[in-house]
Amino acid sequence: MRTDAIPDGEWLKQALVSMLQVTLDADQKYLAWAQRPNCTSAYTDSTITAANYAATTAKRMFVDLWNDIAFQYGQPTYRWDHL
Repeated sequence: MRTDAIPDGEWLKQALVSMLQVTLDADQKYLAWAQRPNCTSAYTDSTITAANYAATTAKRMFVDLWNDIAFQYGQPTYRWDHL
């Protein structure tokens, strides 16, 4: 995807790719947790906690970049927790 026509386009593209990757990583960790024979609370698993934190941080970063650009071009804006 070409992003050089918009301000901070390359940063936006990198933030999107990063957000998708860390979100996928978090989803995979939840899946692995759910497939274990003995389920305990996912929130006591430090691996899942770290993955959630990384995904939340990446989503916030992407949405901040996106919303600034989207507002300028009359495009929809989003909340990080709706991604």
